[in-house]
Amino acid sequence: GPPFVLESGGDLFAHGVYAHAPAAHLWKLGGKWEIVSGEAGLADSNRGSVVFSIHVDGEKKWNSRTVKAGERARYRVDLSGAAQIELRVEDAGDGKASDWGLWLNPVLTRK
Repeated sequence: GPPFVLESGGDLFAHGVYAHAPAAHLWKLGGKWEIVSGEAGLADSNRGSVVFSIHVDGEKKWNSRTVKAGERARYRVDLSGAAQIELRVEDAGDGKASDWGLWLNPVLTRK
C-alpha cells in the first residue's frame, strides 16, 4: 500500500511523532548529538491549539507560541553534551480536545 504520511497545514511529511496533548516523549542521548531541528504543528482536520516545548537535561530550551490549525513552528536546539531530550506538548489553556500535536521531520545531527 501507499506509505503512511503525516499532514499538517496542507503539507505532507514522511517522518514525525504523534503527540496528543498532554504528551511527553523522552530519549536518552548519551552526549552524542549536537542539534535537533524540525517543525511542529497540528494534524490536519484537528481544530485544537497546543504549545510545544523542548527540554534538554530537564531545562526548557525552546517553547513555541500557541500553535493552531494550519500553523507550524520551526525549532532548532543545541544538544551539545546533553544526556537526554524531552519533547512536550501541552494544551494551550482551552482544553485538550482535538490537540493532535505533531513533531514533523525531526532531525538529530551528530557531532
